[in-house]
Amino acid sequence: GYTDRTGQIVLRGARTGDRVSVLSRDTVYGGTLTINAGVTNTLALVMTNPQVQAAQRTETSPRYVRIFPGSRNRSLDLQLVGVSAGASLGAELTLTGREIGATAELAHSTISGEYRGSLVPSLPAELNTLVGLSQIRITGTDVNDQPIYLAGSMTNETLRYGLSQSIVSPDGALRLFIPSNGLLSEQDQLPLVIMEHPLFNTPNGANTKSPMYQVRLGGSIARFAAPSVLTIVPTDDVSNAEHMQIYRFDETAQTWVPLDTNWDAENLIASTAILQTGYFGLFTRMSDTATPIPTFTATPLPSITITPSITPTATSTPNPHVTITATVTPPPAPSLTAQPGATLTQTPEATSTPTRNPNKDIHLPIIKRD
Repeated sequence: GYTDRTGQIVLRGARTGDRVSVLSRDTVYGGTLTINAGVTNTLALVMTNPQVQAAQRTETSPRYVRIFPGSRNRSLDLQLVGVSAGASLGAELTLTGREIGATAELAHSTISGEYRGSLVPSLPAELNTLVGLSQIRITGTDVNDQPIYLAGSMTNETLRYGLSQSIVSPDGALRLFIPSNGLLSEQDQLPLVIMEHPLFNTPNGANTKSPMYQVRLGGSIARFAAPSVLTIVPTDDVSNAEHMQIYRFDETAQTWVPLDTNWDAENLIASTAILQTGYFGLFTRMSDTATPIPTFTATPLPSITITPSITPTATSTPNPHVTITATVTPPPAPSLTAQPGATLTQTPEATSTPTRNPNKDIHLPIIKRD
């Protein structure tokens, strides 16, 4: 089975009455359910291993498994990386839709420091290869007596020399196009597996846009003769598609290496050309140099002292109550003297100049306004 983008577990080849065991990736929660085929089954997970979060682990290397198909595509060789000596581990292979499987105990190699084993199912005469879908599970306990659970789905195919071929991952999100001149060996039948399993050692600062996929050729062949095209459909939103990039895991340097990636905006597909087999995943692109966030230095405002303006207050000096008495003296009427035969002459009014009496002057205060 595999988990789709909505979070549901999809089981292929399941039948009514089959028992399904589910264990969370951190091995804390689990449960078992008898399923009904063709309908949605609901399983409530319970805490089965609460001590795992408090486990004292001394192992810091990522845990992952290598899958190598046998030269005749009738067996699988396993190599488990990242587990210290002293663990107790077993592997199980189940062929989807067929009552065929195999189990094996994994033994620790002191030379490579890995756990190794081979899965060799008993195949009937009419089914002489592992071509098709299958599931692999590795279970057991590590040196600290803590549970280990690694599982994944796998597509197994047989390649033909001189033919162009296309192989799809179990979830349908990855597709590998191999050209007619893509194989080094002239062997008529060359096994190839594409396995989907949980991510490990996720790149720092990158968002995961797909599961991790392992691509392996049979025998000791580790590369293609000509570039093959690998495409991945994102399982997450594509709002930042321009930053998506396909990476390959470098097992020697223990780091993810970016590959030149093309983005098909119309079909929402990322693609790259590969020569080597190994582990691949789609992530958001990681910048070698992060763009620094500008630092704004606050410039303090100058100290402003506000002096309130003084509004002058006019102090009114009350005017004294003054009574002015004026005596009006009418001017004397002009004197007219009539004489016979004489010219009538008007004597002009005499202009009187008032005499200033300082004792009767009135002084008013002057109000000055600024």
